[in-house]
This record gives sequence, structure tokens and C-alpha cells, in this order.
Amino acid sequence: MFYGNTVSAQIGEMIYDPYNMWLVGDHGVVINDIADEQRTLKLFDFSSGSLIQAMRSGRGPGEVSPVYYKRSTSFSNGDIFLWDAGRKRMTRYSSDLEYKTDIRGNQSITGSIYQAGLINDSTLFTVDFTEEVFKAWRIRKGGIKGKTPLWSINRTEQTEFDPLANFTLLQTLFYSNFDGVLYIAFEFSSQVMAVDEEGIVFINSEPDNIPLPPNDEQSEQSGRYSLPEMGKYPEGARDITVDSSYMYLLMHGGSISKWQQLRYATNFDALIEKVNHTKRLLIYDRYSGAFLEEKKLPILSRQAKVRGDSIYLLKTLGRNPEIRKVKLAEL
Repeated sequence: MFYGNTVSAQIGEMIYDPYNMWLVGDHGVVINDIADEQRTLKLFDFSSGSLIQAMRSGRGPGEVSPVYYKRSTSFSNGDIFLWDAGRKRMTRYSSDLEYKTDIRGNQSITGSIYQAGLINDSTLFTVDFTEEVFKAWRIRKGGIKGKTPLWSINRTEQTEFDPLANFTLLQTLFYSNFDGVLYIAFEFSSQVMAVDEEGIVFINSEPDNIPLPPNDEQSEQSGRYSLPEMGKYPEGARDITVDSSYMYLLMHGGSISKWQQLRYATNFDALIEKVNHTKRLLIYDRYSGAFLEEKKLPILSRQAKVRGDSIYLLKTLGRNPEIRKVKLAEL
């Protein structure tokens, strides 16, 4: 149900289990509903609450995987670039969620990709399970152009990225692109990074200064990595979004105590869902990456997206998922 500046949906009515949210056009909200195998991506008109388009799961052109994570960035005309980890597929859709084309590369390039996002209309950023962990590629309509990246970042030479030898962490980056720059956040770090088609624009970890979790010696020797153990390391970002002046980081920043874990011992999924939410919104200068201030959101949120003078917040705690639109000036 949609009413006023708040949107919510009964589970089983239109939204079952919203995992991701993206904004398109002036009023569109795309929901990645991981519990709905028939309509995995759903486009709603926020102002009216109507369902405009639903994308079914499958292996055909334009269809998506019902499982695993997805990341979305935008072309300058409003088209959507979608990275679908379940299919290891890069696809372009219109802002109405109509399929346009797959963006392809040869197996030597795409085989080790864990994530991908747009820097600008002709430049692709990939997260790669090699020492050259971050790469930028020139793209054209049909796919990646050439076999040599525009630039790459070697994680062993850029020490803050050395923990990404743990390939499970490659799944945990969030993106937002704007005006030829891609902004990147990390689920298990307070680190934020901006890149353009020439390389790194800035890296900043303030104000929390939480590094990526270090690799333990046993995992490095065995090659058996896993996501950080809850409570052993602080939680990091939950989302990142950008407008013409500012970068906004949805940030957890806390550690989960053993006492909290014991409280949820019989329902650990509920604790994980709680940990995925936060009220902290950190604001940075978009150009320099300098930290400016922190705001408190009105609801616990797992995602936050800015459009115009408002921020849209996704909350999945409790019985009814909710999307709330809040004026930035009111925070």
C-alpha cells in the first residue's frame, strides 16, 4: 500500500522480500524482490503506487537470476546498467525496465568478474578476483572494447585493498555513479572511494576509520575464505548515493556483541536483518571526498537513495517492507 510520502507493501501483496532498491526517472522505484522468482525486478511509480513493469527470472535475453546480489548504475540518458551476479551478466535496460542489450566481453575478461558498474557511458569498472582487483574498460554498445584495461589497481601495491584477497569480500561493494565518477563503499569497512576513467579520484575512511578486515594466516594458506565473523569486526557501509554536491553513506559502524548474538540464538536471521539496517547517514563533499557531517535518519534503513531534494529509505524490518521518502532539509 502506498500513501502520502510513505510507501509500504504487505508481504505477499506486491513485495515479498525486497533486497535492493534503485531509483529511475522522476518517480520510478525498482525493487529487487529476492523471494519472488516470477517477478524478480519490479518497477513502481512512487507517486501513484502502481506497478509499471515486472521482470521475470530466467536465462533468456533480459531475464535475471532470482538469486544472488545485483548492482545497478545509470547511463546519462537514464538507462539502467545491471550487474546480475547469479548470471554473471551485464545488461542494459531502459528506465522503463525494457531490455536493450547485453554488454559482453571475452571469457578471459568476464570469467573472474565479481561485480561491475558504470563510470560513465563509455567506461566500465569491474571487480576482479586477481591481484589487479579493480579495472576500468572502454565499452561500446555491444560490450567491452579490447583486451587491455584503461587502468587497474593492484591490491598488493595498494595496501588498503590487500584484504580483498578474500574473494568473498568482492561481493560486498556498493556503487553509485554521477557525472562521470563512480562512488564505491564497502559492507565491512568505512572506506569510500571514487574513480573516474583516469583512475582513483579519492579514498577516505573518516570518520569511523574502519579498515577492511585483515586476512588470517590460516585462510591465506588454505585459500578457504569466508565473510567476516559477526562481532569480530565492526560493520561497515550499507549503501551509497550521490547528488550534484554531496555523497551520502549509509553507515552502520558498530560491533555486534556476544550478548546480542545470544539474544537471537534461536532466530539468527532476525539479527542479520537487524544488522543490515542503520539510522546513520554520513555526508561528504562529492568532489574531494572530505567528510562534512552526520545526520540521523527517521527510520532504520538498509538502503538510501537520493533524488532531487529527497532521500528514499528502504526498511525491511518487521512484517511490512516500507519505502519512505524524506526531505533532505528535514534531516
